[in-house]
Amino acid sequence: MTAIAPEALPGTTVPTAAACTAAALTVTRGPDAGHRWSLAGDATTVVGRHPDCDVVLAHVTVSRRHAEVRPDADGFVLVDTGSLAGVYLNRSPVRATRLADGDEIALGAYRLTFHAPL
Repeated sequence: MTAIAPEALPGTTVPTAAACTAAALTVTRGPDAGHRWSLAGDATTVVGRHPDCDVVLAHVTVSRRHAEVRPDADGFVLVDTGSLAGVYLNRSPVRATRLADGDEIALGAYRLTFHAPL
């Protein structure tokens, strides 16, 4: 697993896709709003409550290993890894789906925005 450190954003400003040179997830609503994690372009990113996850969302509404963001030849794929609360993309439940720039991901109490790399 590749550890990816969160980057606190100044104020409440959430970066636009143009501000991201690598794929990223930004917390736009919920605990830790404003935090951003860069995604490794060649490794799966595990998102969950467990401290060993690449993106740690420490809230009881998030499963220990809630979802994965997997790179592939055409970009990134979001996969629900069997979470209890489910994974939502743009307010629709999903099991696995391709991500596009600006997509909103809901995981428990969190809303994250996916930023595609430039």
